[in-house]
Amino acid sequence: MRSCAILFLLGLLVATPSGCGDDVDSPPDTTSISTLDARADTATDMTSSDAETQSDGQAPNDATACDADPSDSSFLSLWSADFASGQVMDPEEDDTGDGDYTYPAGVPAGSVDLRSFSLAYSATSQTLSLSIGLRAITDHTRVGVLLLDETGFKQGAYDWTVGGTEIRAPLWNGHGVNMILADPDSMLFDFNATHPNPTSERRPDNVIYVHHDPTQWLGDLGASTALSDLKRLYVTKKNVDQVPTLEVTVPAADVAPYLDTKTPKLYVLVYAYLVIDDRASPRRMEYGAYEVTEAENANSEWWADCDAYDVAFVDGNQAALLTVRGNGTQSPETDEAVHLTRVGEGVLEITTSP
Repeated sequence: MRSCAILFLLGLLVATPSGCGDDVDSPPDTTSISTLDARADTATDMTSSDAETQSDGQAPNDATACDADPSDSSFLSLWSADFASGQVMDPEEDDTGDGDYTYPAGVPAGSVDLRSFSLAYSATSQTLSLSIGLRAITDHTRVGVLLLDETGFKQGAYDWTVGGTEIRAPLWNGHGVNMILADPDSMLFDFNATHPNPTSERRPDNVIYVHHDPTQWLGDLGASTALSDLKRLYVTKKNVDQVPTLEVTVPAADVAPYLDTKTPKLYVLVYAYLVIDDRASPRRMEYGAYEVTEAENANSEWWADCDAYDVAFVDGNQAALLTVRGNGTQSPETDEAVHLTRVGEGVLEITTSP
């Protein structure tokens, strides 16, 4: 009799629903992005309240405790074959923006002079490995890397890149990710997170940004705006063939909820800009990048001047590509801002399917 009772109870347990619904095994929605208010506290130093702040960002499929973990690759559609860009070289000493930018005092030469780039995907480890070479990697060096799927690239709409360089790219919200890379040993590491410009949102280094306006980065459970909830990239500084490089390996499962990993093409933008300690003159670092002005031979004092000193993947005249011909009266939503939207004009195309 006792054995029968035990078997009866076991049967009830097996039959009891988990409360997670019948669609638990369905792939998460990879297109919807939370549009939460990401306006961060603009205090000049991190406080204890930062550590106590909980993330308002939601996973891209509004995941609950019963939903698939968006970081679990078994629920995502990842690239099924290896692919690589090969080594793409960039000219030396072309870190002059629109043609004659100079560095501000105290910044070592070559700090944002891009020299090489490579990307490789391993279907075995399901990781993207990136290597960015520069003439020098200093406390001031920042490199933006934008990965964009084919749908976003072909939409014909545009969005700002993260970093405050005033570069517009094909629409990547919902179709790509933007990384900001820095030497983790930099004395200015996370400067834009701990000492943000009063008019800016925070911009931590070595993270994956998954949304712009509002700015959101990848946290443990998806899109986040809390510094206590960010999934830090493991970036290393190396020397490859006598070229200083920043190297990072990114799990494909981290980008797949925000980037279609089944389109046959992947598009890449790489741009380099400066970070300085601007607390004596905070408007020189609006939105994360050093604001290049006439003192560094920028075209004008207009805020829409490009603040990237160097971009990769330019087959023609980089100075002309990065020149803004506006006088401050036109909107940067038009061609008055730098647009990197064409292959060979600041954009690299990589074939992802065999």
